[in-house]
Amino acid sequence: MAEKNEHILYGFLALIPTYFLLNYFGLFAGILPLNVLTIIFITYIYSILPDVDQPGSIINRVFYVIGGVVIIWAFYTNKTNIGILTAVMLVFFRLNTHRRFIHSVLVGIILSLPLLWLGVAYFFIGIIMYIVHLLVDREFSLFSGGGFF
Repeated sequence: MAEKNEHILYGFLALIPTYFLLNYFGLFAGILPLNVLTIIFITYIYSILPDVDQPGSIINRVFYVIGGVVIIWAFYTNKTNIGILTAVMLVFFRLNTHRRFIHSVLVGIILSLPLLWLGVAYFFIGIIMYIVHLLVDREFSLFSGGGFF
């Protein structure tokens, strides 16, 4: 099992060809400072995101703090459907064992979907960083974790 820093290193190494590939297809109109910061943030988060189901990991703790804030905000602003969905997701991640369903490409795609609000390029960066994590762990799976399928 690779350490957090190793996942981040491989994520940023993969970002170089990923960026040029996405730029080649015209998915980045230009480089603005905000774009660079957003890309760095997505690369950092998504290269360690599959470890969200590992109790005690940094991403696990951050995920639950942010989830708690979202739940409080959702109920405070009468957006209970968002609060309930977030709570269900947090319970699911807590009940899931490490390197099972969360360590799959399907979950990487699902967790990258919100990045479409920022743009298609960010969505692809999220998926690629998630997959890089799985490859570094040698746990590449399409659906269930722990194998190819």
